[in-house]
Amino acid sequence: MGHYLVYFAVAVLFTWMLLMPCRTMALRYQLVWHDAKGQTSRRKNLPLLGGLALYFGFMFALLVAFFWQIPDQELSIAIPHHQLLAILIGSVLVCLIGLIGDVYRVPGSLRVVIYLLAGMLLVFAGVSCRFSFFDIGSFNLRGVTLSLGNSLATLLWVGILIGAVNLLERVDGMLVGLATIIAIFLFVLAIVAHDYTSSLFCLLFVGSLLGILWELMPPATLLLGKMGSGFIGFMLAVLSLQTMASLSNFLLNQYTNNLAYVLPLVVPLLLIAIPILVAVALAIRKIAGKPASLEMLLADCRQYGASESYLLTVAYAVTAGMGLSALVMCWVTSAMLTFALLGLAALTMILLLAQLLVVVKK
Repeated sequence: MGHYLVYFAVAVLFTWMLLMPCRTMALRYQLVWHDAKGQTSRRKNLPLLGGLALYFGFMFALLVAFFWQIPDQELSIAIPHHQLLAILIGSVLVCLIGLIGDVYRVPGSLRVVIYLLAGMLLVFAGVSCRFSFFDIGSFNLRGVTLSLGNSLATLLWVGILIGAVNLLERVDGMLVGLATIIAIFLFVLAIVAHDYTSSLFCLLFVGSLLGILWELMPPATLLLGKMGSGFIGFMLAVLSLQTMASLSNFLLNQYTNNLAYVLPLVVPLLLIAIPILVAVALAIRKIAGKPASLEMLLADCRQYGASESYLLTVAYAVTAGMGLSALVMCWVTSAMLTFALLGLAALTMILLLAQLLVVVKK
């Protein structure tokens, strides 16, 4: 565990050290936030290269952990090279399209194509969903057996997660704070499932997020940009896929009923409850004939007296509560307790959605 802390410290410190040069570079080349016409915000002219610091901070820590492994340590990277390569190339693609989007207007269709391409790399490398109820249409591709159902579910998961977290980047501290909480629970779940490779990935990601967290808390002095939000979404998709695969095997030994097959699907949905809720609220705004803009949704919330700090606190608390519920469901083999926690989580989401509906329809 001591080596874990060393790798974690490397991720935190190196990401933090990159903040100043990334800020300087962004200001020098005018990679800054520009308000939409007719709008004025406190984000105006803030540098956008926080995602660059996050990306290189994580990758540097990953290289340190990969090449500096203590022979007798239990927690080490034991991932096939083709999977690691798929994760690296996929993250580069997502970051590049995000960086281009920070400078130029990129069509949404092109972003979707890049996200699907990154997801396909994961599928072909074996980093994908492994749900028995999606295991349909199996086929062989160059010696690798793939499931059409699970492959499509993986592509959908990657695209939805990247798109959902992109919505949260416009709120100071929201995205990086929620991503940190989610990654911490994925780390614990990976430890519970004895998947030490995924747990190390999660810990390095948490360290990188903490290295940049303070700069992004309100009032932010640096922004992630589309590059940073895309990278966070992609890594959360990868980490959740890896962790849920190992957790599925663990739960099969814990539960003797169908919960062992359902929980690996439910757990990640609980962890990303807030991004899903925000996406649903924006979709409702669009259906109601209002602009599907997060800024407008926040303005509606402020009219009800909900400050930005209050919204952050609620989002953090709900995500932490969902994570604790997921952890208890995976650790305690009680079907009654599991159903009770699922009911409580569903009730929480219904109440929050009902409150947002009141705000939207005002």
